[in-house]
Amino acid sequence: MTKKRWSAFESRRKSQAVAYLLWLLLGALGAHRFYLGMKPSGIGMACLACASGMTLFVLWDTRDEALLAATVTVVPLMVWVLPDVLRIPGLVRTYNDWLIRGLEGDLPRRGHVWLPRGR
Repeated sequence: MTKKRWSAFESRRKSQAVAYLLWLLLGALGAHRFYLGMKPSGIGMACLACASGMTLFVLWDTRDEALLAATVTVVPLMVWVLPDVLRIPGLVRTYNDWLIRGLEGDLPRRGHVWLPRGR
């Protein structure tokens, strides 16, 4: 890889530390997924988090309905967010591999980020 391509890679590569920090602070809003280029699932996670928060806010005075709303909205969100703590290293590696292949001209410029890894 040439120096120019290497510097382009270094300026655009993703860090596990940043991804974990985003997961820890804003994980329910999908910030770590946006950071790793997974925009559709980040949007879905953010929408589910907003719906959960709004539902709990509206139903806070009625305990039974708030508990039901938490079961229906918060539990699926946590089931979606919590496994990402184990997936982040692989997601970062996949993104950085894709970036290297793209800089070397092995990938088309358009298309989905999460292509199968070629071995």
